[in-house]
Amino acid sequence: MPDTKYPSGSEWRKWDLHIHTASSYDYDYKSSDADEKLVTCLSNNCIAAIAITDHHLIDVNRIKNIKSLIENKKLGITVFPGIELRTDKGNGRIHIIVIFPEGTDTVFLETNFNSFKSNKGNLGTKRDENEELFFKLDDVLEWLADLSTRSQLDSIITVHAGNKDNGIGKELVSCLSVSDAIKTDIASNIHIFEVSSKKDEQEYKKKVIPELAKIKIPQKAIILCSDNHDPRDDAKQNEIGGRFTWIKSDTTFEGLRQALCHTDERIYIGDKPEKLVVSEKDKTLYIKSISCQRIDSPNNKDVKWFDFNIPLNLGLTAIIGNKGSGKSALSDIIGHTCKCFGTMGEASFLNSERFRKPPENYAKDYCSTITWADGKQEIINLEVSSYGTSLENAQYLPQKYIERLCTELMAEKFQEQINDLILSHIAESEKGSASTLGEYTDGKIIAQKEDIKKLKDELTIVNDKIIECEKYLKTEYISENSEKIAKIEDTLKRLEEDLSSTPKVAATNSSSKEIEQINEIDSKITKIQQDINSINVQILDVNKHIEELVKLQVEIKNIVDNLARTNEKVSTYNSKYQNKLIRSIELKNSPAEDIVHHLSELNKTKKDLEKKLGIEFLPNNGSLDENLQTHKDTFHGQLYIMQIEKNKLLSSLDSKNKEYQMYVKTIDEKKKNIESIKGSKDKPETLEYLKQEKINIETVMPNKYSEFKTKRIQIISDIITKKQEIVDKYSELYQPVKEKLKDFLRDMNMSFEAAMQIAGSIVGDNNRASRLEEKLLSFIHQGKESEFYGKAPGLEKMRTYIKNINFSDASTISHFVNNILEIMHKNQDAILDKKNFYNYIAALDYISIDYKLTMNDISLRELSPGERGIVLLIFYLSLSKKNIPLVIDQPEDNLDNETIFTKLVNCIRETKAKRQIIIVTHNPNIAIACDAEQIICSKVDKVNKHIMYEYGSIENPAIKKQVVNVLEGTKDAFKLRGVKYEPELK
Repeated sequence: MPDTKYPSGSEWRKWDLHIHTASSYDYDYKSSDADEKLVTCLSNNCIAAIAITDHHLIDVNRIKNIKSLIENKKLGITVFPGIELRTDKGNGRIHIIVIFPEGTDTVFLETNFNSFKSNKGNLGTKRDENEELFFKLDDVLEWLADLSTRSQLDSIITVHAGNKDNGIGKELVSCLSVSDAIKTDIASNIHIFEVSSKKDEQEYKKKVIPELAKIKIPQKAIILCSDNHDPRDDAKQNEIGGRFTWIKSDTTFEGLRQALCHTDERIYIGDKPEKLVVSEKDKTLYIKSISCQRIDSPNNKDVKWFDFNIPLNLGLTAIIGNKGSGKSALSDIIGHTCKCFGTMGEASFLNSERFRKPPENYAKDYCSTITWADGKQEIINLEVSSYGTSLENAQYLPQKYIERLCTELMAEKFQEQINDLILSHIAESEKGSASTLGEYTDGKIIAQKEDIKKLKDELTIVNDKIIECEKYLKTEYISENSEKIAKIEDTLKRLEEDLSSTPKVAATNSSSKEIEQINEIDSKITKIQQDINSINVQILDVNKHIEELVKLQVEIKNIVDNLARTNEKVSTYNSKYQNKLIRSIELKNSPAEDIVHHLSELNKTKKDLEKKLGIEFLPNNGSLDENLQTHKDTFHGQLYIMQIEKNKLLSSLDSKNKEYQMYVKTIDEKKKNIESIKGSKDKPETLEYLKQEKINIETVMPNKYSEFKTKRIQIISDIITKKQEIVDKYSELYQPVKEKLKDFLRDMNMSFEAAMQIAGSIVGDNNRASRLEEKLLSFIHQGKESEFYGKAPGLEKMRTYIKNINFSDASTISHFVNNILEIMHKNQDAILDKKNFYNYIAALDYISIDYKLTMNDISLRELSPGERGIVLLIFYLSLSKKNIPLVIDQPEDNLDNETIFTKLVNCIRETKAKRQIIIVTHNPNIAIACDAEQIICSKVDKVNKHIMYEYGSIENPAIKKQVVNVLEGTKDAFKLRGVKYEPELK
């Protein structure tokens, strides 16, 4: 059965692990309704879990009453019993808090603690228990250890830290070694630092945690708590809702322990974790749940394979189970319901050999439903194989798809995938109008030395235009354009509905001075952002100018170099024949120096703009460090300072104004998102751009297509008359891409290279003609309708065309090329690679552009399928700019555990913070080391033909047991491996 309380697994919730009640001697409000007011305050501030930590006592009746109030109101707030103690450490008696599991027998705990207090409590000279009672830290630790041994009662210890009163930051300020020793002793025996502010947390992460790591003390969690002493809304001591900690886990003691294992990922101090901000910005990108039920009138009434409705986590969901238990069935259903037409052909469950296999065709009996985070539902029958759309709602990588993509036969397609991912990671200001990696590098390559190369460049441009026309004029593209417009309009409607349904929060009249200052800063921020956008546009324009000037500079250099070589021949001729009649050729008014000067000015302008922008500014841990001081006058520096000032003002507001400011921010972000999607005629993939594109397709494109084909015929004729063999090898072309990729490429011992290499050329002998026909057919899918359909007949047909070529007659070569092109224009779907095919055959050479990744100095195409698999997955996870859900089926099958842990795990952990990931796996490194927020365990009843799913978080005991059994081979097997690795002698 699924976890009924936490079915979606670990989620971000507000925790407050330092709450006092009226039982504390120094509580400011002790009226009879104190508990009622406390519970109301917790509910109003959406606190999900608390620890009751009264001073030196455990009040069973108080805790019972608070739990009862929570239960009666059905608030679902978890209550951990706890206690705050003074210790013997420090001048001010450093305070610690002990937190016990939520199900602890409080009567037993109270009795046990009272006994401990009687035996080990110490009183100061005043003999006032409230003010002077303290305990030796060693005695407390011994008491807790005894509880754990005798009663299996675990506990978690927090210590006051930072600038918090009675904490190690304030009470142990001495630099003497004895003070450091006390701090180390305390840090060694506690689990959590409780600080007083976000600033304290940053300081501890920057300074304290690294120092503890040096002396082998495990990383500690850092939390912020209210330390509430008064439940009234207007009370000074009420910090509930203003001082809390976000923890991503079930609100259980086991959930808290899991959070302590992954402090950076699971614990956050601030207004809202990044994942919540990202997911709330556009709810259309996250799957809320997936369900599958049998239809009312099934053909196979005696079986019921599926009947589930699984809520999905917004982070990482790992689907596990034994072989044949239905893991891939679930991923296939998700991919199918998200209309992942590009890869569902590789599905291992929803195919004609399994669930769709006749005569039963079980798939016809079931419908699946996707519910998105914004509430929209999409329903589809599992038998459907044509989705009627070219837009996918998720990326699905089935196991077979990954394996096939990584085989030798799919090397070209694999390289295309890598190229697309690399291109998506290049900055828009640098990428310009390039739509492929080849186009991007073409703009950077300096190669044209002869007139023929100029013609080939012109030919490439014309071919690109023809491809563009063919792309736009295809029925599928026209339909896709219309679908995109409809989908964006639907998305806008959903976003606008979401905007209009956002609960309104009214502003208050209090803190008006701060509000005015915040509004003034917002105006300044808006102005700075406008200036930043303006400068980015200027930088983009300067880059275009520089690119064109560099090309012009190369052309001029070629002219000068050719002129120099010609003059050398003139000089040699004159010397050889003692002839002074032939004079050297002079080039007057060369613009080379002007270009150099202009380039220098442009580069200076670009540098000045970047300096003004503050492009190198990277704030360090949110503090005004030297880097910020250096860039404080830049726009990015000013923007950051404004944001710091705004955050300070926000933090000083009362809870109502904070709530209002958060509301204003949310509304503003949603409006900006809507306007971004609407876009403009100049911004690709926006609504206005797509509408303009539709007009161009209908009115302009057909005439352009005819003009471009006529132009290409003329260029081909010119190339044939000037044809020369071109032998150029391209060295490394794109340093910025390497800089962006170097961090993870270094870990994989990989390098990125782009080069153009000679593959061959046409000559007039039979042997070369044979190789030519095979090369041309390699661009054509001979299983699709064309004049070259079928391998043997197609080869014979191409051979006939080639045999009729007279290589000494330019007209027959031109006729051959134009004839093949016209044949394939009529059968475009049979062309595997239009760009390379058009360029190859029209330019009459065998030059191929090859963009390479190398690993251990081995070309990507020479790597094993497993090595290619890890490269592909890391590129998908690290570089893909798509933000739709990513579903992967068993990516680890060809990968070793070391590679998974050292390379794949970190990529998954980073990516899940930005997008929803669902992975089918049988590898514990993926499910556990990646700290999956949700685990779905699959089981199959083969007798009754029923697949079931149990789901929840790793902190759920039932789920944890499933994980251990399925992924580790039972707990005994796991322990045995540990013993074998590090045997102990007794």
